[in-house]
Amino acid sequence: MVNQQQSVDTHVLHRVNNKDFCHTIDIVQDGFITAMLDAAMSHAIFAHDQTISAVSSLEIKTTYLEPTRAGVLTVEDRVIKASYKTAFFEGRILNADGVLTATASSVAKLGRA
Repeated sequence: MVNQQQSVDTHVLHRVNNKDFCHTIDIVQDGFITAMLDAAMSHAIFAHDQTISAVSSLEIKTTYLEPTRAGVLTVEDRVIKASYKTAFFEGRILNADGVLTATASSVAKLGRA
């Protein structure tokens, strides 16, 4: 389940993750955390500029600050800077208690229609 809110520069997703994404009891596997952040950051650029038709991640750096557990998560992302062919993003995941569990930064190549 995903709910979305957005402003001009920030995009927020609310996700409910079940234990299918976990590797140890209820801890979400790190690859899924990076994938959630990458997907959210991609959505941010589509909201930022309607002429963009494709986003290809060139680099993603994820920092894990706390265990991310199954349940309700808030994924926030924003476009730091966008040019005609590239964009720079930041993303972060907060748990249901508002605790920051992971952050990411990314550079992506943009495609236009």
